[in-house]
Amino acid sequence: MDELVMEMNTFGLVEGTEVLQVLFRQTHSALDESAEIYGRDGDRELVVKLLLDQQDQHIVQVLPIIGMGGLGKTTLAKMVFNDSRVQKHFELKMWYCVSENFEATAIVQSIIELATNKRCDLPDTIELLRGRLQEVLGRKRYLLILDDVWNEEQQKWEDDLKPLLCYSIGGPGSI
Repeated sequence: MDELVMEMNTFGLVEGTEVLQVLFRQTHSALDESAEIYGRDGDRELVVKLLLDQQDQHIVQVLPIIGMGGLGKTTLAKMVFNDSRVQKHFELKMWYCVSENFEATAIVQSIIELATNKRCDLPDTIELLRGRLQEVLGRKRYLLILDDVWNEEQQKWEDDLKPLLCYSIGGPGSI
């Protein structure tokens, strides 16, 4: 044991100290102005065209961008979100970083806050949140980006969030 303690001290290890790892999560849609992005113009054009071509749809559309970490999904979404044509096309634009908290009530509460720029103090009652969400979004054409979604359980999307976001809210062409 003494030998292990000596080795521990040699390497500067201290007993009982925890190393905290902070993961960087982007929670905004701003692109770094100094960064040049190569090879994504075609992808951006394709997604922007898909978004703009949905203007007559009366059902909210969902356009997933999926892939392994580090492929540039968030960067592509930022390029699309900040595109001037997209900015003009949608009355309401919202960006929400979900990360590991795929809880329908928390997501809907945050969407309400993004849409109103005010704190949502409603209780975590899904029916109250649904009513407020419908008031806030009304018949506006909106773009909602849910970034950094870690949830791989399709049933959580189908049962919890999709009914809240995709049925009977938003104007034609909402995504």
